[in-house]
Amino acid sequence: MIVFPKEFSTIETQRLILNEISMNDVDFLFEIRNNHENNKFIGRKKSSLNEVKQFIVDRISDFKGKKGITWMIYNKETNQNIGSICYWNFNFETNTAEMGYELTPEFQGKGFMQEALSKIIDFGFNKLNLQFIEAFTDKNNKPSINALLKYNFIQNTDFELNNEKNLIMFMLTSTQL
Repeated sequence: MIVFPKEFSTIETQRLILNEISMNDVDFLFEIRNNHENNKFIGRKKSSLNEVKQFIVDRISDFKGKKGITWMIYNKETNQNIGSICYWNFNFETNTAEMGYELTPEFQGKGFMQEALSKIIDFGFNKLNLQFIEAFTDKNNKPSINALLKYNFIQNTDFELNNEKNLIMFMLTSTQL
């Protein structure tokens, strides 16, 4: 059974602080959601400032409604917001959640996402009591695929989504750790 937290948990790594999403993140999210590099593999359209504000309201509401948990990723050294990571699409019958993540291009390839993934995977299995974590990525997004493979995610080759020909699915089970 999934154990959804009553209060939001801030998570720290050696170089990062993962905090709850808030309206303080609106400028950063506006920038990242309108960044071509971040959008090219996920098919996201550019967002207006009002759409970004609504996105934040929805993510806060998701936590209160036990539908999702979104952390903003901050660099400890500079206190700069560099990305986000989340659990959503919870399935309380199968103890499964989907994980999503993104970093601004200038912080990619420096091990920041590996640090965040390590803690979020641990949180998923040991705090939320998940049995399975799912992640979807574009088949051409090699850095994302490599990040998932590093944590022993296995590609689900049975997965097909007619509308998203480039989308592939990975899974990690609690027994794979």
